[in-house]
Amino acid sequence: MARVVSVTGRRELRLTEGWRMALSSAGACDTPREAADLQGWLPARVPGTVAGALRDAGLFDLDAPISLHDQDCWWRLELSDQGLRTLRFEGLATLTEIWLDDRLVARSESMFEPIEVEADLPERAVLWLCFRALTEALARKLPRARWRPRMIPQQGLRGLRTTLLGQMPGWTPAVDAVGPWRPVLCVAPGPVRCRDARIIASLDEEGVGRLSARIVLEGEGEEALVLRCAGAQTVLTRAPDGAFIGVLDCPDLAPWAYEPTVLEGVTPDMACHHEETFGPVVALYPFDTEDEA
Repeated sequence: MARVVSVTGRRELRLTEGWRMALSSAGACDTPREAADLQGWLPARVPGTVAGALRDAGLFDLDAPISLHDQDCWWRLELSDQGLRTLRFEGLATLTEIWLDDRLVARSESMFEPIEVEADLPERAVLWLCFRALTEALARKLPRARWRPRMIPQQGLRGLRTTLLGQMPGWTPAVDAVGPWRPVLCVAPGPVRCRDARIIASLDEEGVGRLSARIVLEGEGEEALVLRCAGAQTVLTRAPDGAFIGVLDCPDLAPWAYEPTVLEGVTPDMACHHEETFGPVVALYPFDTEDEA
């Protein structure tokens, strides 16, 4: 049986509605206080993009798209939650500042990596996202590349963790990917009581550890559980009897067990000669006569 280190619960609220979006010239607004005076705030959806919000407002034509990488794009949302929370951003494209009211709390430089922000939210708070223009980053001189793909005219994209969609003429529409393209969540801790937890661990010959889990919680609130171990995770689903079950594979594990070992040439001055080894170890002592043995 494996040991359960901790069982925690949480409530996830997807922040999908109530967002507003506005554009400004690059560097025109350093803080949300300045961005609040921008004109032309538009309704926006999350997950979503700047191009999507503009298109919903009738301000973006896919047949004649405008450039978005040379502008700053501001998003804002009035939060209704209060207390200790974790704000989780699953994907922000691309150079993004995260503000709570007038306080810069985090930055993101990759549209593919999620980011979490711990915050003690007051009764009223405004979440701001500023997607900075990429003009300066694209103009930055990079080390000489071994190969230069001809389908991508803007070679400065090699230095950014962003998508090439929209940057390959003839392959995709020339629409710049900017905005919170993956979900934004507000996560609150919740009380969870575990009534029974059974996790059976095994290790195969290729070094893949397998955890077979069956967990029973008190109450009916949770729809799914996440089992984490050694950097891997899986979702446990509810079985007909109410228990959460699932299997988690953890690759490249080294066995903890000491393999059976035979020690040869043991001499009286060695500890294993006169002390108990407490393991699958056999020590061979040479002798000349039966009396000596």
